[in-house]
Amino acid sequence: MRILLLSLLILSCTKTNVEIYCNKIYAPVCANGTLYNNSCLAEKAGHKNEDIELAIEIVKGGYKCKT
Repeated sequence: MRILLLSLLILSCTKTNVEIYCNKIYAPVCANGTLYNNSCLAEKAGHKNEDIELAIEIVKGGYKCKT
């Protein structure tokens, strides 16, 4: 009986995946040298909020990360 209860507890503790949906607002940010369209996409890629910073604008209207 104990084994049955123990196995039920183990089977009930499964990790579920949470889907993250990001908006399409273009507000470029950098995280660890990688450019993302917005902070949500950077967080979805696994970066923590403290690792995310605004991208800097360059002359031709594009953006890049600080070096």
